[in-house]
Amino acid sequence: MKAFALTGEERQQSRIRAAQKAVICAGIRLYLKVVEKTGRVIIEGEEGLGPDVMAGYWHGDGTGMYLVLAKLVKRLPDIAVIVTADERGDFIEDVLKHYGARALRMPDGLRMRKRFPELMKEAKQPGRVI
Repeated sequence: MKAFALTGEERQQSRIRAAQKAVICAGIRLYLKVVEKTGRVIIEGEEGLGPDVMAGYWHGDGTGMYLVLAKLVKRLPDIAVIVTADERGDFIEDVLKHYGARALRMPDGLRMRKRFPELMKEAKQPGRVI
């Protein structure tokens, strides 16, 4: 593997992207904090969620799931969430960490097939919730 140095412009662009990501993630967390303070999260069927469980939700429900995670992680400390491996996943991973969950970065669509054994290994960990 060849090492390479970033040019001054590339370093500047990298810093700008990192700052943009930090601002967006902070905005997402602030929004969720407002929702959490002004709303109420009720988990129906929560007793069915425990260690050694794989649960799923549609990505369009992701915002609400952060608040569900905030409640679940108190009693289930080993929660991992499958997240896209692309740049969008960086934002999701940041918010998951904030709520005490871990991101399993996987490629989208059929490209995930190659990583399926890794997912199965993660799912077999005792006490894990995915």
